[in-house]
Amino acid sequence: MKKLLFLVLALTLVLVFAACSDDALPDENNPVDTGDNNSANNNKDNQEAADSENDYLFSQPYPDSDTLEKEIFESAIVRYRLFDGLGDIRAEWGTDDFVQVSIPADNESGENIINYYRVNDPDYPTLQSFIDDLRNHFSEEIVQSLLDRGYYIEQDGVFYTGHGARGSNISFRDVQYEIDSQTTDKVIFKATARYIKDSSIFEKTEEEWDAINWEEIEYDIQEFLYTYEKTNDKWVFTTFRLFY
Repeated sequence: MKKLLFLVLALTLVLVFAACSDDALPDENNPVDTGDNNSANNNKDNQEAADSENDYLFSQPYPDSDTLEKEIFESAIVRYRLFDGLGDIRAEWGTDDFVQVSIPADNESGENIINYYRVNDPDYPTLQSFIDDLRNHFSEEIVQSLLDRGYYIEQDGVFYTGHGARGSNISFRDVQYEIDSQTTDKVIFKATARYIKDSSIFEKTEEEWDAINWEEIEYDIQEFLYTYEKTNDKWVFTTFRLFY
């Protein structure tokens, strides 16, 4: 009898130990959440939020449309702005990391001294990488005309920028894009921009501004045509300008 009780007790202990061991092992189909997944998801969410904020900062003002035309224009406009005083490439602005360049000028000294600051934009480590990127969006003629403005130089293998800035047209309200005509190797885009007629609207208080019904405002309408062509197996703009 004692021997039988001993065998029952031993069997019970074996079963209990096996059950505890199974509980301690993660299920292949339901892995234990160690927190790493949450951490990765949080990092991804944070990165997406940062990317979204950067997209907003670098893409205003543009219409709220997800059309292909908008995507094409946004990419081109972001780059074109870097030559029109409305966009900033990342650089060591306001630091001692610059070179001075003399350019001819119509003044008593006959020259202007321009400070060119070192570019620290990870997208453009060199002037050539910047030019190559422009060539992915614009024709060679447009790229050369932009470079001729003298905003970007390279000295001793270092990429510098010294462009100025300007204000945008505050009366510009929004723009919509559409395809005006299309062939197998050429697209004519039409951008229809709206500009606020009454300049006194900009004298309103913040509270008055928030109460504006924009559908009741009078606008001047301007249309701009852009040629987008396939050259050397690559689509680029062969005509371009900003509308604000």
